[in-house]
Amino acid sequence: MFCFNVKNMRYAIGNVEVGREKYLEMKKMVLWEIAKRIQEKHDLPFDIYSLGRQ
Repeated sequence: MFCFNVKNMRYAIGNVEVGREKYLEMKKMVLWEIAKRIQEKHDLPFDIYSLGRQ
């Protein structure tokens, strides 16, 4: 998730391997936030350039 120019990494966030449990926890949080914003505002203000700034 959010990795660039890496190969053979599993359960990594931002080019850092974090382990399966932490990865799944973060994935759940990200998906929950996306669903909440879509339901409340009918919009998703994220793009590839703004993800790190929010």
